Amino acid sequence: MVALLVAVALGWSAESLTQATLPLLILDRGGDAALVGFVGAIYAIPSLVMRPLIGRRIDRIGHGFIHQLGGVLIFLAPIGFLVPSAIVLPIARFAQGLGWAMYGTANNVVLVRLAPAAKRGQASSYFNVMWALGLLLGPPLGLALYTDVSREAPFLLAAAFAAGGLVAATVLRRMVPALQATPETTASANAEPATISRLRGVANRLVEPSAVPMMLILASFMTGQTLFLAFAPVYARAIGEPDSVLAAYFPMYGVILVVGQLLTGQVSDRFGRRRTIILGSCLGAAGLLIAVVGDSWLSFSIGAGSFAFASAIVTSATAAAAIDRMPAGRAGVGMATFSMGYAIAYGIGGAILGILITAYGFGIPFVGAAALQVVCVALALRFLHGPTSRHATEAASAL
Repeated sequence: MVALLVAVALGWSAESLTQATLPLLILDRGGDAALVGFVGAIYAIPSLVMRPLIGRRIDRIGHGFIHQLGGVLIFLAPIGFLVPSAIVLPIARFAQGLGWAMYGTANNVVLVRLAPAAKRGQASSYFNVMWALGLLLGPPLGLALYTDVSREAPFLLAAAFAAGGLVAATVLRRMVPALQATPETTASANAEPATISRLRGVANRLVEPSAVPMMLILASFMTGQTLFLAFAPVYARAIGEPDSVLAAYFPMYGVILVVGQLLTGQVSDRFGRRRTIILGSCLGAAGLLIAVVGDSWLSFSIGAGSFAFASAIVTSATAAAAIDRMPAGRAGVGMATFSMGYAIAYGIGGAILGILITAYGFGIPFVGAAALQVVCVALALRFLHGPTSRHATEAASAL
């Protein structure tokens, strides 16, 4: 578990550093909010397309090789940002997205193996604390290097963080046994036409149906976080704030995430996933509305703090619920399906938000993201009925 947490912390330090500084690089090279969103979408494409295949492959051969290969890509990609070319930058970001699809999915699968059945919320919170520590560490260092040293220095540091993550992934490959493949089941040919049955069988091999509702909750919720992270530099410049305000903003967000995860990690284990997700979604909606009503950096920061605490609540509970519902032998496909929510929020959501911000400003995107929190509540009410699901006991015994 320690090796896993180190892998997550270092990997997310590299990624969060990139998320914080790449928008500035794009703006300084003459881009706008729409281009920031477009580059985010490029990053998300391999996650949306490849995660199901990656998850299926992990179920068949284990996480080790894929984990390491992803680490190699997230190490090499930041170096591509050093090339002052409009073509190389999106290619490098695409490669980084592919690497993270491998690396992140493998991280989630190892979490499934290691999380005790009765403490999945707590284990998920520790897992997410490392993400928060990455956000606490990466952006301030990257922004300081960007403003005080050079535009290239942050991406060299991101590569160094990723190199450490690759070492941790190598250690994990030796310590955590490979998942064993299990026989796959398909729909009966007598139940529906053969063509439909085959298509359904292919879909079920690539996507875990039980994880789809949790993926949708995650995607709906995290679209709001995209506003507070990917577009924070754009917002600061839009209202005339210097880039230096970001050096305090990102650590503030990270500290609240860390404290929130530590304080609320066991809440969903004790009071149920549904109640926890509903509470967090309501708090997230409040943060989004606070940010847009004040129309200032102070209100934006207050709203971000509220949303960060909500994120600590929702992400851990949703991950635990995804594990609860996961059938035995489907950890790779299941966690790949679940974690696609991040890619949808950052990629598709980020692209749409960038277009809306460029055309209409920040008001409509923030209100729309607040409305998505209502979607989270509706999905939780529909698909969750307690702290665990009917799959929990089966999954616990199998894992």
